[in-house]
Amino acid sequence: GGRAPIDQKIGDYYATCIDEKAADQKGLSPLEPELARIADVKDKAGLIDAVARVHLIGPNPLFNFYSAPDLHDADQVIATIDQGGLSLPDRDYYLKDEAKNLEMRAHLVEYASRLFQLDGQSEQQSSQSAQTVLRIETALAKASMDRTLRRDPKTRDHKMTREQASALAPNFYLDRYFADIGAPRFSELNVGDPDFFRQVSAVLDSEPLEALKIYVSWQLLDDASPWLGKPFVDANFKMQQALTGQAEIKPRWKRCVSSTDLALGEALGQRYVEKTFGPEAKQRMQTMVAALEKSLGEDIDGVGWMSAETKKQAHLKLAAIQNKIGYPNRWRDYGRLSIVRGDLVGDFLRANQFESERQIAKIGKPVD
Repeated sequence: GGRAPIDQKIGDYYATCIDEKAADQKGLSPLEPELARIADVKDKAGLIDAVARVHLIGPNPLFNFYSAPDLHDADQVIATIDQGGLSLPDRDYYLKDEAKNLEMRAHLVEYASRLFQLDGQSEQQSSQSAQTVLRIETALAKASMDRTLRRDPKTRDHKMTREQASALAPNFYLDRYFADIGAPRFSELNVGDPDFFRQVSAVLDSEPLEALKIYVSWQLLDDASPWLGKPFVDANFKMQQALTGQAEIKPRWKRCVSSTDLALGEALGQRYVEKTFGPEAKQRMQTMVAALEKSLGEDIDGVGWMSAETKKQAHLKLAAIQNKIGYPNRWRDYGRLSIVRGDLVGDFLRANQFESERQIAKIGKPVD
């Protein structure tokens, strides 16, 4: 009762996470309402509702939606849709037949099959489901742009109206999706890779609804598995191990510190700087930086090789530098994020949703 709300949230999140026994006892049950929501989808238009929900609470099946500075107006934040939806780190894993890639695909199928079995599917069913996941992700990989091409910003710059984007990819039901996800009103967006949306729209048409539901469920299962029961944690780590070569899983307390930091980073940071870099330290740094800026200003005035006009520009540049020292002047408000002690998966999903909504709310606003 006496603790500040953020201390309560940090403490409740971490204490819930560290309780391995409770996680093991609950197994998959905390995720079941979300999986049921996907299973209940009646048609392909309804599938996009399930995709939007999963985008809010966790991974990004099918594609990515986010806010980003407008490439044509760096002061404005614009809605962006882009390729996404793969479990393996890059499209090459699915498309190239080198030994390493073949091996990773085999690992992916084995991992997916294991999770579907833990979700109650028979051995035969689960192996079919895993093949479905690989088939759909391979189709997404084929439609994805090569990472070397993507290094050039021009390849990812395709501003269009909502109508144009919807016409480009009718089977994404984009208007319905934007409403589902609670995006602010906007008339234009950037489409990172129009060809991806064109091709995947055709995939959405040709794949049966049941197969698409299996794929969306898989994405959620994979994302949440580190916080489910031990068999899920083990299966997830085995996949990580195949990808990274990490010898053993980090102790649970370290995993929980990372997760608390992801969920409540600025709240945790607030308490951290109080211990390590309080207001006096910030004041001391600000005084020092002010002195540096003053002396740099005097240096500019004193140099003989700069013209008056160049000096003026240099002073403008110096004045434009924003000093971000130690910690923000205004801390993030986690008031709307509900952390419930004892509800690990719920806390994880709600924290993901809080962050997704925070990012989406930036659309149409000036860049901070």
